[in-house]
Amino acid sequence: MTADVNDLLTRYRDARAQCAATAKHNLDAVAFYDAEIARLEQDPTAVPAQPTESRAAMAAALHELRTRRTVAFTAGYGLDLSTQDRLALIAEATTADDVDLINDAVSMLDEFSRTVATLRTDVWREFGKGRCSVCGRTAKQNAALGYDCATGC
Repeated sequence: MTADVNDLLTRYRDARAQCAATAKHNLDAVAFYDAEIARLEQDPTAVPAQPTESRAAMAAALHELRTRRTVAFTAGYGLDLSTQDRLALIAEATTADDVDLINDAVSMLDEFSRTVATLRTDVWREFGKGRCSVCGRTAKQNAALGYDCATGC
């Protein structure tokens, strides 16, 4: 009987965690819409641009975004800023509308291209964490190979 109670408790805890995550997502969404409503009430001309529909127009919009982000990063040269501070300049130059633009661009891709783009982002985001900057292996991978990055790399 104890096993049944423990299984039930585990299911309840998992369901509760899912509900809490959904609630947090919903609260974040409400905060986003509150901010957008306030912004548009302050400046009714700040309506986001309509989604780009043609591939040529999307390519031009993405080129403009890439250029703006590159200009923001290079603006930090000569200002004695660290690379991390210059990367922060890119974040400041990127807006919620830019994220919408990228999402629109991704929706224009075929299934294969979307899969590759998503997988590349996921792997790239995680690859640098806990890996040797020279060989790219984790400590566990090197241990399995009997290799020591501290002396080998």
